[in-house]
Amino acid sequence: LIRYKLDECGGVFVDVPFKIAPSQTCPQCGYKKKKELSQRVHNCDNCNLIADRDVAAAMVMLNYAKGLGTSLSNVDADPLSKNPQLCGGFRKVQQLKRQKPRT
Repeated sequence: LIRYKLDECGGVFVDVPFKIAPSQTCPQCGYKKKKELSQRVHNCDNCNLIADRDVAAAMVMLNYAKGLGTSLSNVDADPLSKNPQLCGGFRKVQQLKRQKPRT
């Protein structure tokens, strides 16, 4: 669904490999430490960065995408679709799924 929505609005999709372990990695220094799911705050023992766990994971993924040379601003990125459209909600996706295939 994410790729479908990005194609619809001309976004950029970056697939972050599982081995990057975004929720276990510090976005500032790259230090990895195993965390339990109940730990909701990222607190790096190496560089003392403190951030919400989800925010820190998003920063790790953003750093990965930038390291690939991927521009995440749509100004200079190549869209997945040559004819981007206005993005609708996921309700539109559900409606498309419910339609019977035409034979």
